[in-house]
Amino acid sequence: MAKKTVSTDDNVLILDGGLRGKFMFNTKNEIGRGKFGKVIKGRNMYTFEEIAVKIEPIDSVHLVKEKQYYNMLKVHHHTIEGLLEIYYTGNVGVKYVAMAMELLGPSMSELFTLCGNKMSLKTVLMIANQMLSRIEYVHHRKLIHRDLKPENISIGRPRQTLPFKESAEDTIYLIDFGMAKPYIDKNTKNHIMYNTEVGVFGTYQFMSANSHLGIEQSRRDDLESLGYVLLYLINGTLPWMKYFEEDDADVKSCGNMKKKITTKTLCADLPEEFSKYFDYVKKLEFIETPDYDVLIELFQTVYKREKFPDDNLFDWSNTQ
Repeated sequence: MAKKTVSTDDNVLILDGGLRGKFMFNTKNEIGRGKFGKVIKGRNMYTFEEIAVKIEPIDSVHLVKEKQYYNMLKVHHHTIEGLLEIYYTGNVGVKYVAMAMELLGPSMSELFTLCGNKMSLKTVLMIANQMLSRIEYVHHRKLIHRDLKPENISIGRPRQTLPFKESAEDTIYLIDFGMAKPYIDKNTKNHIMYNTEVGVFGTYQFMSANSHLGIEQSRRDDLESLGYVLLYLINGTLPWMKYFEEDDADVKSCGNMKKKITTKTLCADLPEEFSKYFDYVKKLEFIETPDYDVLIELFQTVYKREKFPDDNLFDWSNTQ
C-alpha cells in the first residue's frame, strides 16, 4: 500500500506504485480542480517524468470507478491516442486516494481564453474531427462520457527529453471519466433501459437537452454535448449562457431553450453542415448506434470546401 512520505513538509506526499513508479507531489502545486477532487503536478522519481496526480478523499468512490473505466478503454493493456495513460492508482496515507497519470498540456478552456475567447473555423473543424474519433472509440468500448465540456478536452505536451517523448501538441485528448457510465448492462449484455428519472448528470451549459429532464443518457447525448462545445468555441458563447451570468443560475430556462431552439437559429452564420450535425444527432433514438463516419464527413466537407491546408496548425500553435 502507498505510504505518506517522511518529510518535514506535510504538503509533500508520495504515491508508491512499486515497480510502476514512485510518484511524488506537493499538494500546493494544484493545476486543476473537478467535481470530486483536484489535480496536482508531480514527478515520477524513477524516470524523472513530470506527471499529474488526481487526488480525492479516501472515502470517495469516483476515482476507483474512473480507474475501472480507463481499464475498459485500453486494448491489450495499451493506451489509445488521445486518451490519458494511467500509471498507478492507490491510497496515500489515510486521507487520500490518488491516481498518477500522464501530464497533458492546457485544456480547451485555457486555449479558448488564450485565443481571445473565440476560435477560427479551421481550428474548430480540426477539433471536431479528432473529438468524434475519440468519442467513437469510447462508445466502441461500451462507455459514454456524460460530461463533454472544454475543461475535459486537452492537448498534449511539447516534445520532452527526459524521458524522451515526441510532441503531442496537435493531439486532442478526451479526459476525466469521473462521470462516465457503461451503456451496456454487464449482466444482460443489452443496452441500458430508457429511464426518465435518473437525475441530472453533466455540466448545464453543455449537457444535452434530454439530460436537463433527467432522462438516461446514451451515445446520442455525448454527441449533442460535443456539438455545443464546438459552437461555444467558434462563436465565443451559446444562446443560453445568459442564464448563467447571475449567481442564481436559471437551469430550467437553459433546458427549455435547448429543447425549443431550432438548429437553423442555433447554427446561424455557420456552414450548413453544423445544422445537419444537430439535425442528425437530435433525431437519434436512445439505443441507436450513431454513424460517426457521416458526422466526420460533414466537417471534412467544410474543411475541403474552404480549402484549408492539411498542416495540423491550430489557432494556439503559434501563441503558446
